[in-house]
Amino acid sequence: MKIDKKIIIKVLKKERAKEEAIRKRNEYLLEECLQQSYYTYKKDWSRASEALGKEEDCNLPPSTSERLNRLFKDFLLELRIDFFTNIQ
Repeated sequence: MKIDKKIIIKVLKKERAKEEAIRKRNEYLLEECLQQSYYTYKKDWSRASEALGKEEDCNLPPSTSERLNRLFKDFLLELRIDFFTNIQ
């Protein structure tokens, strides 16, 4: 049985296009998630500033800023692990 090279090339091109579309979708989803997490981080920082009667982008007490930074970093680490273990 002779295999037609044109058919193989066509199938391979389709597979590559599909993989590229999936890669682009995954990049988009990751970027959206990162943006949302940063927005939440900034919102939490602003709320903490407001609760202390300070301006939105102020220096928070170390205990508060360290907690917010730790939560944000932990979320990013968890997101990275989830994203790369569930990538399709």
